[in-house]
Amino acid sequence: MKTIKTWTEKHKTIVRLILSYYSLWSLSGMIKSQNTEYAISNSIFALFLFLFIYTIYKKENESVYDRSVKVVTAILGFFYSATLLFGRNIMMEDTLFINQLGTWLKIIGGTFFFGACTRLLYRFLETGICRFQKIRFFNKLDTVKHPFLIDWLLIFIAWIPLWILCFPGIYAYDSVYQVLWYEQGTLYTHHPLLHTLFLGWCIKDFPNPEAGMAFYSIIQMLTLSLSFATVSSYLRKQEQPVLVRRLVLLWFMFFPPNALMACSATKDVFFTAFFVIFLVLMAEGIHNKENLKSWKWKCAMILSGFFVLALRSQSRYVLILTLLIGMLIWRKQLRKTMTILLVGILVLFQIYNGPVTKALGGLPYDSIREMMSVPLMQMSRALIYSPDKLDKKVQEEIKEYIPTYETYSIFPSNSDNLKMYFNLEKFKEDPIAFVSLWANVGIKCPINYIDAFCRLNVASWYPDMNERDLGAWHPYMEFDNSKPENEEWTIVKRMTPEFLQSPATKVREEILENKYQKIPLLSLFWSSGFTTWLMFFLLGYACVKKRWKLLPLFSIPVLMWMTLLLAPVILFRYMYPVMASIPVLWGALKITGKEEKDCKNES
Repeated sequence: MKTIKTWTEKHKTIVRLILSYYSLWSLSGMIKSQNTEYAISNSIFALFLFLFIYTIYKKENESVYDRSVKVVTAILGFFYSATLLFGRNIMMEDTLFINQLGTWLKIIGGTFFFGACTRLLYRFLETGICRFQKIRFFNKLDTVKHPFLIDWLLIFIAWIPLWILCFPGIYAYDSVYQVLWYEQGTLYTHHPLLHTLFLGWCIKDFPNPEAGMAFYSIIQMLTLSLSFATVSSYLRKQEQPVLVRRLVLLWFMFFPPNALMACSATKDVFFTAFFVIFLVLMAEGIHNKENLKSWKWKCAMILSGFFVLALRSQSRYVLILTLLIGMLIWRKQLRKTMTILLVGILVLFQIYNGPVTKALGGLPYDSIREMMSVPLMQMSRALIYSPDKLDKKVQEEIKEYIPTYETYSIFPSNSDNLKMYFNLEKFKEDPIAFVSLWANVGIKCPINYIDAFCRLNVASWYPDMNERDLGAWHPYMEFDNSKPENEEWTIVKRMTPEFLQSPATKVREEILENKYQKIPLLSLFWSSGFTTWLMFFLLGYACVKKRWKLLPLFSIPVLMWMTLLLAPVILFRYMYPVMASIPVLWGALKITGKEEKDCKNES
């Protein structure tokens, strides 16, 4: 071992050349192309990419990193490499090729490269961010009075133009079903009861649906912009560089999906607002012990936490796991206060979810179908792709449970058609028999199961995902209002001013046809997979800097993301809370005074 280390030290250039060529070959297999053999191998771009990779390795070797940095960046490098290769394979070839040696050799080659890139970026966080503090021009932008109110107002005003283009708002997603339930008095808890009541009241109890939708949009825009202004205020308290804060504010104001979601009738927007506020409050409690004594802070924590649980059912499991992680990591007063608050939120939610929900007319909804998304997709794929591995009896059993299994070939990223017609009665007669069938098919067709799972949730971790994914049926983001496909539905008419019809049409095409994906670099901000990369990048930095107290905070968006891996489909609105939490996670990773001093000396 020492001999190898000594040889590599003496021949660094040769090692870097070999490693650069190996990484070049690996990266070529990750490019979105049907024929990766000629993606860059027969191109002059291979030369420039090779030189770039070599420069990265050379630059990375100029610094000395401790073991924790190497371990964390190696794990992240592996994750980035694997998601790029697996994502490309499943979308271009309809399989991961997980059982092929070449796949893992490419992942290893990518791990070296992405690990080196991550180490360099972490180094930049310690040295480059400090330099922003020296740019005096941007410091002048931070002299306004009442910055919180100014930020809130700026964000809200910036969203008004798009709202007018789709006035009175985007009445889509599950809104028609929720309003119908409200009208019929069948308030199923499949969707958040509070949101169904509020949306139904706006649409049915106002003079007309359009007026109600306009009111709903205004309230939602105010709530979401309030949460984003709260993030801006938090970044200010964390003494983040003014340039960074202003860039985040501009993202809040002018990133089109923010305005789009703000006026869309979906529960995920209100959830995002309270989710972000809850994260900010938790971060403030971790950073400042004085907050732990404040009743104002405690009440805000409980209130925002309650709405987080009330607006997305999976949140209760996320909060329970966060509580357990916090009890292991937090110490003394922080652990005591946070434990009491989180338990209090869970108790309050149980009271609401029980007698309060019943009093409000909430009806129980069987969630078994939702839980079956992944197993149904796996069994359907196995039956379609590998029928020769299954005997006729097993095939007939699968067909009996999943009569619409053939639709998997059309919609491999959406389980709605499978779970909607799932034979729930047969399942309830003998659940163990179904589990046994699922397990036995999985043993015979493990590759099909892995491929089915990854194809279902690929959009949540593959940054190069091209939307619209036809296999998901739904558009990535909605713009049109629901059409009168059912005579019982209440429909909201689009009332865009006549003189704005042309720009509204252009915006519609941009959103529904995903034309923004043609913009290099900037298009990544729409990507759910890129959001996942950023989240784990910041989590890795927290581990490198040993900010263990922050791990329960980071666990919340990470666990929320993990619940989406089991979701029936991946859409922008589902990932939106995680996306909106990135600035909060960034703010939580405040650079210490020692690091700032070091970076000043280096600069």
